[in-house]
Amino acid sequence: MKIDSEQKDTLYLFLLQGMNYAIPLILIPYLMIKLGVESYGLIGFSTAIIQFLILFVDFGFNMSATKRVAIYKDNKKDLSRIFFSTVSTKIILLLISIILFIIIYNIPQFHEYQIALLYTLPMLIGNTLTFTWFYQGVGHIRYLSILSMICRILLLPLVFYLVQDSGDYVYAILINSLVYIFVSFISIGWIFKSKMLEFENISFLNIKSEIKESFPFFLSTASISIYTQLFVVILGIFSSPAVVGVYTAAEKIIRTVSLLFYTPINQVYYPKVAHLNSQNKKQALYLVSKVSKFTLILMITISIMILISSPLLEKILGNEYEGITTLVQILCLVPFLSAVGGVAGQMGLIACIDNNNAKKTFQNIYIVVGLFAIFQVTILTYFFQAIGTGFAVLLTELLVATLMVYYFRKYLKMEEIT
Repeated sequence: MKIDSEQKDTLYLFLLQGMNYAIPLILIPYLMIKLGVESYGLIGFSTAIIQFLILFVDFGFNMSATKRVAIYKDNKKDLSRIFFSTVSTKIILLLISIILFIIIYNIPQFHEYQIALLYTLPMLIGNTLTFTWFYQGVGHIRYLSILSMICRILLLPLVFYLVQDSGDYVYAILINSLVYIFVSFISIGWIFKSKMLEFENISFLNIKSEIKESFPFFLSTASISIYTQLFVVILGIFSSPAVVGVYTAAEKIIRTVSLLFYTPINQVYYPKVAHLNSQNKKQALYLVSKVSKFTLILMITISIMILISSPLLEKILGNEYEGITTLVQILCLVPFLSAVGGVAGQMGLIACIDNNNAKKTFQNIYIVVGLFAIFQVTILTYFFQAIGTGFAVLLTELLVATLMVYYFRKYLKMEEIT
């Protein structure tokens, strides 16, 4: 099967995502140095909280809705029903999440984070109305990437102008929030201008169906968020904003590099594998095999490069970030392990195997991993603070990758037998 178009889309997204993530890679050292470790810790903690609420509003639609949009993208009526029922559900979840935000905002222990939390709220609203799942499903994710890139480039000079010392962390958060808002406005306009949809009345049963369909994916993504966001919150409970700042800086570097290279691959191939699997499973498996080989070679190379270059960080950032080199060295395998779990889980179990048992297994893996993650991070962080949190992330990613590969291969063998 020829996959030239997919390769072109992936390369195109690499370039676009490269710009989108190159900007944070430029900003991260600048913000670390200008704001100092404590103010950077305030940003890291508040962002972790808002990401939990974003996760709740997304509710797994980035997998469930993306897959159905990819399958029904040539049927305007079904596509419209999926779009409006998903959006209606997300708006209801947004209202609930705002109530949760108000409760969290007024917790006495989080008093020193209140200002930072307030300025992150627009991220939640903007993310709800950006419709990444729709763009990805119809194969137009490149347009959303272009919008994001343009907004980040236009707002970049404001960061360098307004952020000059530790008290300017609110400007850094607000400018980042504005990117979410601007992209959401433009993406809404493009969807309706494209005339891909026709208005559909949505009932309570449609919303209930969306929640039921996405709930297994929500559980899995919620479990993932435990070790990407909750770990920061737990570290914040057991340590100071300065310690959180050092850990957040290391984790941000690792995640940004990982997303830079893996996200374009997933955004291009996940919906294509799902669509192809509905027509020809053998060709879908062939595509997954080719993607996995390329992805794993790429990501292990990235992990090795991170390990080699890690000693430069403290020299660049200064003594205030002492210990960041050790944290990055602990976390350097995370890009590789997360890619292994992503390909075997999303493209393998969900998009390619695509049966109820595989979906339930996918869900259960993350539930088990989530419980394991909470148990180990609490103990390791209590005794070893940021170092313990770093090892907790590494062990959790290793467990996810191992289980996803094991069960993907298991279901493949079962299909061969039958």
